[in-house]
Amino acid sequence: MSRVSVIGHFISALNNASFVEKEVFYIKNTPYTENILKLLYSKNYFIYYTKISPRVYAIRLNYAFFKPRRIRFVQVSRPSCYVFAKSSSLRFFFKRCHPLSYTVIVSSNLGFLFLEDAIRLNVGGLLICYIQYF
Repeated sequence: MSRVSVIGHFISALNNASFVEKEVFYIKNTPYTENILKLLYSKNYFIYYTKISPRVYAIRLNYAFFKPRRIRFVQVSRPSCYVFAKSSSLRFFFKRCHPLSYTVIVSSNLGFLFLEDAIRLNVGGLLICYIQYF
């Protein structure tokens, strides 16, 4: 199973949990899960996350952070279509997405980063997903 399909499953689980406003939801542990959880936790998307077994995480979304808006996680790269961007292209992408209040996650050689951090560090990478507020 490729990295992007594993992340796609993770993004789908986040979407489903946020749409039904589930109190706590569970996600399978993968090599990339903990890195993305740390990244999203740093921006207050979660109240907490904890490993309840070697294979499962329990996650509680921070709905107070989202209100009055709703969020949607949208996968950019898919197993059939990877979307890579150089650091100069990320700057253009940031100018398009920033006014729309999107948060973009990039996978680079430094790990998973938000778009702003990737631009600041001048690295490109694989566009994983963006988080849309509506």
